[in-house]
Amino acid sequence: MIWLLIAVMTAVAVLAVLWPLARRAQDLRSASDVAVYKDQLEEIERDQGFGLIAPAEADAARVEVSRRLIAAADASTRRGKPAPDSPPRRRRAVAVGALVFWLLLPGDYISVRALA
Repeated sequence: MIWLLIAVMTAVAVLAVLWPLARRAQDLRSASDVAVYKDQLEEIERDQGFGLIAPAEADAARVEVSRRLIAAADASTRRGKPAPDSPPRRRRAVAVGALVFWLLLPGDYISVRALA
């Protein structure tokens, strides 16, 4: 029984650490996507100015990159909206629930309970 409790607590701790890291990576990725597409638009203008690509090809490339830029910008603004149940509030609720669960355990399971 104690090993199951330790396994569950370990899994919760690992998820608590990895969840924000995964979300932060997604936010950084969408911001870098927007920067890459803006750079590609500038590169198309530069290549057309040097005569490396034809005007029709430049227009087609500009349309495609602009479409991707709009999609990436929409995705980044959609992620920026806070959820109705904010993460700090959820973390507090989980912490309080874990504390109540820990205090309700019989003294035989956790020897550190005497310190509380």
